[in-house]
Amino acid sequence: MSAAITLEDVTFCYGKTTIIEGLSLKAQAGDVLSLLGPSGSGKSTLLRIIMGFLAPSRGVVRVRGQVASEAGRVIMPPEERNLAVVFQNLALWPHLTVEGNLAFGLRSKRVPDAEAAKRIAQVLEDVGLAGTHMCYPAQLSGGEQQRVAIARALVLQPDAVLLDEPLSNLDIGLREDLLHLFSKLFREYQTTALCVTHDPWEARELGGRVIMLDEGHVVSTGSLDELDPAHENPFVRLVCRHLAR
Repeated sequence: MSAAITLEDVTFCYGKTTIIEGLSLKAQAGDVLSLLGPSGSGKSTLLRIIMGFLAPSRGVVRVRGQVASEAGRVIMPPEERNLAVVFQNLALWPHLTVEGNLAFGLRSKRVPDAEAAKRIAQVLEDVGLAGTHMCYPAQLSGGEQQRVAIARALVLQPDAVLLDEPLSNLDIGLREDLLHLFSKLFREYQTTALCVTHDPWEARELGGRVIMLDEGHVVSTGSLDELDPAHENPFVRLVCRHLAR
């Protein structure tokens, strides 16, 4: 089976500034990966390259084994990649109900109405929002809006869900609850997930493999509990001190 997402020697330059350099990674079907790095490390840029909103300056992006982008070219447009994204600001449609927000993407994929209704009812139950079909986003709490956002992604049955720091504006208790829910949902839906975060605790709580980025390079891959406190990279050492508290 082809990997859900593969990056091969990806470099991205903005003018004369190199944002990402020679980055390679592979996310197999069902993998949960966290991209952990400080601000400016290239995390969000990498998500945009994977989604197809940016073309790499060099290297290859593969989705389901097919070349989706290569040096300077987007070959497979975003709408053909079968990837879903949860943004930091959630980007829920305020004028649509919960059901309308979830149905929007299904209509664009021409999912029959009966199948769409079945999927929506199931995913809302799975995220703990059964009975909220006719609510508008403004009528929901911040945590409930987060649940709508992840439900909107999962209802599309994507090959991978990309999350761009979606929990950064929530308090610690709510973040912990949602991280456990996300982890549970990814297992149950067998969905590949790639989560961008600057928070080591969040990356560890989500589970799965952690890929640490600094200045556009992969500086560590694996479990945060196995990090070397004497690592040559200062960000890795900072994460070790943070987790040791």
